[in-house]
Formats: sequence, C-alpha cells, structure tokens
Amino acid sequence: VKTNIRKAYPNEIYFTLVDEIGKPVKLTLTESSKEYIIAIFTDIREYAMGSAKISKLFLDDLKMKVLTPDDISKIAVEDEYFQGFVINPHSQNFNMNRDGEF
Repeated sequence: VKTNIRKAYPNEIYFTLVDEIGKPVKLTLTESSKEYIIAIFTDIREYAMGSAKISKLFLDDLKMKVLTPDDISKIAVEDEYFQGFVINPHSQNFNMNRDGEF
C-alpha cells in the first residue's frame, strides 16, 4: 500500500478539515510544541469516517477542503512548524513528512 501511495501521491487530490478561517486543522505533536501535522483523506469515505472522529475533538465548525500535493508543499514552505501529514488517520494511518516521504 505504501508503494501505491508513494506513486499516486504527486498526482492525487486529497480532502482535509479546515477551521472557520479556512486553515487546515492542526494536530499538534505534543501539548507544549508548536509543531503539527494535518490529516488528509484519499476519498470521501475515508473523509467521512475520519472527519467525524476528528470533529469531536474540536468545538469549531469544521469544513472539508480539497488539497493538492502543491498545496501541501506550499504549507511546508510557509510554515516552519508544519511537520507533515497523516493519510487516512483512522484506517491506514500512514505518516509522511513535509516533503512527502514516509
């Protein structure tokens, strides 16, 4: 599965959760750290499953946003605290760093 994800990653679009100002929901690595990852989902089924669980952790009104690998790269360039992302966190749970490597 990792091989397929690595091949498909540069050409796919993904879904993520954004807050009321349109920023991806940040999952901090530790309570005292500013470093974070974002959750991305490969399809609407994965989004529905994962977003329902993540939304329970936040009081904000969260929405879906479509992201491309270029969008993720832009976040990496603009935000030093961005450490990467987790693909389908409530099923496959694959972590990739800010450069799209496992």
